[in-house]
Amino acid sequence: MPDAHCPGLYLIVQPSGSKSWAVRYRADGKPAKLTLARYPRMSLADAREAARAALRDVARGADPAARKRVLKDAGGNTLADHVDVFIRKHARPRNRSWAEQKRHLDVYVIPSLGARDVEAITRREVIELLDRIAGRKLKAKREDGKRVVRGGPTQANRVLTTLRRLFNWLVERDVIPASPVAGVKAPAPETRRDRVLTDGELREVWCAAETVGHPIEAIVKLLILTAARRDEIGGARWSWVQGSAIVVPADAYKTARSHMIPLASAALAIVDGLARVDGSEWLFPARGASERPVSGFSDMKERIDRAITKARVERGDEPMPGWTLHDLRRTARTGLSALKVPPHVAEAVLGHVLPGVQGVYDHHTYADEKRAALEAWADHVAGLVKANGVRRDGSVRS
Repeated sequence: MPDAHCPGLYLIVQPSGSKSWAVRYRADGKPAKLTLARYPRMSLADAREAARAALRDVARGADPAARKRVLKDAGGNTLADHVDVFIRKHARPRNRSWAEQKRHLDVYVIPSLGARDVEAITRREVIELLDRIAGRKLKAKREDGKRVVRGGPTQANRVLTTLRRLFNWLVERDVIPASPVAGVKAPAPETRRDRVLTDGELREVWCAAETVGHPIEAIVKLLILTAARRDEIGGARWSWVQGSAIVVPADAYKTARSHMIPLASAALAIVDGLARVDGSEWLFPARGASERPVSGFSDMKERIDRAITKARVERGDEPMPGWTLHDLRRTARTGLSALKVPPHVAEAVLGHVLPGVQGVYDHHTYADEKRAALEAWADHVAGLVKANGVRRDGSVRS
């Protein structure tokens, strides 16, 4: 039966009773039909949008049904088929966060939608997937094979961003007529984080890391001492260690410029004390998989939290307010200001591009100034750890 509001759109009813949406049109003077998706999996509103997009393609001289047949003949038209090409040909060459995008797709999207024909995926399916992620109702495998609940509102937002890039790319390549993500709103409002750990809290994190052991202890201490991002430390290669600094190359850094992270004496001692794993390029290779860097930062954070909670319970203290590993970076930046480090030097420590005209004309590396700033920060941290009779388990002597 034809749709009264979208000429060319039909609801096809099979003798078995199954229903599907289809678009009928003429290509090269001959009648053609493009099947969209089953009803009610695809709603009327989505079918109309997809039909109009297909008819716009026809008006431009394209034949969407023929294109669909070619894609299937070439080896498949599932979402999983296209994700592989998207990562290899688009995300990886152009985006430094491609690994995170791949993780979003591998962990959250492929298990649910990977086997679906990419042209049949609907907005409703995407929204339901995001709702499950936001509600932490999806499960993902850890490296050790155990299944753990992942997700959350912010993670759902990140997955939506990745899906938007993927489907927009598919539209640009004329694989699908319209993106099922178009018009989908973020599952949760983004909140600006401003958490800065107090000196006492920073001391607790440092001491708790010591009780957890390697590699968490070394990674967390380096995050504190360098103000670096999590992946810059966890994903550091031995080739990046140059003298008393870690130099992140431009192709691995967020701003597309190389970033030199001076290692204060305490930080350099940690790096020098790392055991190099034969055949691995990583400072912190994954357990049992030396060809890739360590992951599982959420689990690391949970283990530190448990150590902090244990020590606080023994002291009769209230639980520590929520914090993230990235808060260590903000804490270090705030600490540099408290130590009277000039703002432009503190920003250079973090690898931020200087704003405005200064960023255009000032190409000084501030290497010496950055090193002096981080040495001062390391001295401050060392003083915190030694203060108040802190034991290695994080408890405080009375």
